[in-house]
Amino acid sequence: MQANNPTKSGTMTAASGTATSTMTCAPCDIPAFCRSYFYTGKLLTEGDLNREQRYMIDKLRLHYVTQHGWGVACGLMVRPHPQCPDRFVVTPGLAVDDCGREIRLVKDCVTMFPQPPQPAPDPCEPAAGECQEDDEPPRPKRNCQTYYVCIQYNECKEDFMPVVFADCCGTANQPNRVCECATINLLLEAPACLKEIEERKHLRHAEHCHELW
Repeated sequence: MQANNPTKSGTMTAASGTATSTMTCAPCDIPAFCRSYFYTGKLLTEGDLNREQRYMIDKLRLHYVTQHGWGVACGLMVRPHPQCPDRFVVTPGLAVDDCGREIRLVKDCVTMFPQPPQPAPDPCEPAAGECQEDDEPPRPKRNCQTYYVCIQYNECKEDFMPVVFADCCGTANQPNRVCECATINLLLEAPACLKEIEERKHLRHAEHCHELW
């Protein structure tokens, strides 16, 4: 998502939320599928239950990557904030990243623009008392900055509970839930995926009609 936004004073040069993922998520990186086999009297461990979740998660990821591709499925529109010019709104929607993971916003996400750097004082600027009455007051500079709004898959661990058998004192805590969420990043340079999107737009639609662009 790309947008141009004029700033009222100064230029936005900083990025907010610059976290990046170094994970490589090609289909071949998804391990071979192996699911648990249940029988009466089987002792279920932490590994068995986590492996069962991972099996379904990786199945869905592989389906998205190989059959549909990645991109925005619906929503996730970038709009100016109705009252505050120093922030913008990302509307609810659904996307799939290049790892096959679903990125979902269930409500409007308000994000602030980075604050522009303060200009250094001009030593040659005349003092306020030296200005003539006929001089017009300086007009504030109006600069435009192109930036890119990117959404990234994220996970949040919540509801930490004490682990009884973690140590002798029982002081260790582990999350009771892992909630899927999203992170909004502001970039000043075009992301690498934008070039790939532009190239595929010029290809015949029949060759890539199954992909989310």
